[in-house]
Amino acid sequence: MSTGKLDRKAVSTLPIPEADANVNDDVVWTSTEERLKAVWEQVLESPACITPATDFFHAGGTSLPLLSLRDKIRTQFGVELRLLDLFEASVLSSMARRIEGQIDTLDVIDWDEETRLPPSLVEMDSNMLQRISHS
Repeated sequence: MSTGKLDRKAVSTLPIPEADANVNDDVVWTSTEERLKAVWEQVLESPACITPATDFFHAGGTSLPLLSLRDKIRTQFGVELRLLDLFEASVLSSMARRIEGQIDTLDVIDWDEETRLPPSLVEMDSNMLQRISHS
């Protein structure tokens, strides 16, 4: 009887399909991306065809290799990135921009703005608090 759970050990033994060798011919790499690609290849057990658009987790990475990646980035680039930074910028080109200090503003969420209550709700909340305090 199947439990419906994913057999992670079985999945991890599946080979990652090889990409066409000519796919990378037209890709333009920054120097940081090239250096970062070499680091990814050290960390990932069987790296697939890596391009600037490759996601670390789609290339076989998990949270454990991500720890190793963070350490190697610190050593190779002299940059301290938080794990959250690496999770948020898991695509090679985005991660390279983080290393260069150019955080992609489209990926950054302004939580103060996102969670700010509309003025009408703030006023309603204030009125309710006043009624409670006068009771």
